[in-house]
Amino acid sequence: MGDGATYVGWGGEVYSPDTEPTPAMGSGHFPDEGIGHAAYIRQLYALDKYYAPIYIHEEQLQEHMSQPQCYKSKYGGFSSQNDTGYYMLYGGPPRC
Repeated sequence: MGDGATYVGWGGEVYSPDTEPTPAMGSGHFPDEGIGHAAYIRQLYALDKYYAPIYIHEEQLQEHMSQPQCYKSKYGGFSSQNDTGYYMLYGGPPRC
């Protein structure tokens, strides 16, 4: 990574054996339920080679969900409340 990265990622991951029900991701709530219900990651940014922050904007993002019927993510944008900054929400219920 000393020469620079072309990709960074944030998110969540869950696992269960094929014989077991799937666990909840995050709090078990979908992102549309908002902060206070869904899990979230705040202060989204990467660092350039001088360790200066590069803030992430919606047009730069690509979503990847291996089971979109079960787990979802949503870019929240910027919030100045409680030092949230740029953030994303994610999650989904158990036993999907």
